[in-house]
Amino acid sequence: MSLTMSRAANAVRHLISRKPAAAAFATASKRAAGPAGSPAALSPAASEAAAQTGEEWDSSNVLREAAGILLAAPEALSTGDVVLNLGAHTAIGQGVAVAAFTQGVVTVNVVSEDARDGYPQSVDHLYDSGADFVVTESFLSFYGFKELMDELGGSAKLVVNGSNFLGAGTTALEKIGAAKSFSDRRSLFEDLMASGELEAAKRASGVATAAGSAPTIHHSGATGKKGEKPFDFEAWVKSASPEQKEKLDDMLN
Repeated sequence: MSLTMSRAANAVRHLISRKPAAAAFATASKRAAGPAGSPAALSPAASEAAAQTGEEWDSSNVLREAAGILLAAPEALSTGDVVLNLGAHTAIGQGVAVAAFTQGVVTVNVVSEDARDGYPQSVDHLYDSGADFVVTESFLSFYGFKELMDELGGSAKLVVNGSNFLGAGTTALEKIGAAKSFSDRRSLFEDLMASGELEAAKRASGVATAAGSAPTIHHSGATGKKGEKPFDFEAWVKSASPEQKEKLDDMLN
């Protein structure tokens, strides 16, 4: 269930023909080749962001955490399964693309369009690291994103979240759903537009459609719904099964 390069390119061209600014919204072409040899190093933007956490980050422990996230999925991932990787421009997000590639798991990677997050260089860096598809956050609001996911089977098996929009967007969607009248919804839309949360809601809606009933695992720096905690690798290792630990060793060696 793979999307051909020509169909992906046609989908993006269709968006561009309707809205010229969409040229900056997505790169949805299949990578031509996987990474050769060892995983690519972190992109400069991700390395700088990781250093600001005060932790010792390198490609090895990033990949370790990313592999743990994939193995922590409630239902084990298999070759050909699809992972929706939000915040793919982050250190862990890049690690997820690499770890998934080693297992034959397909990744749809969503990156920020902010130059401070390394865009647009982050797109090429992810493809070099083994990503299957890379799109930008704005593309989540377009029908083309649903078409992409439909071509890949309809929904993801797992959502990995390293973004800063999903929590606010999901909360905004819940508020919209709870509005009891047209006047309430109109007032709410005005408030959300003024605060910038309406765009986050649109993107979260796209994620919800793509995710279906798939579980979401958040990693450090991500914003989920209130009360949701990020993935804790050390805690996961303590409770991991022997099979999961063996799989982790295989992925890292």
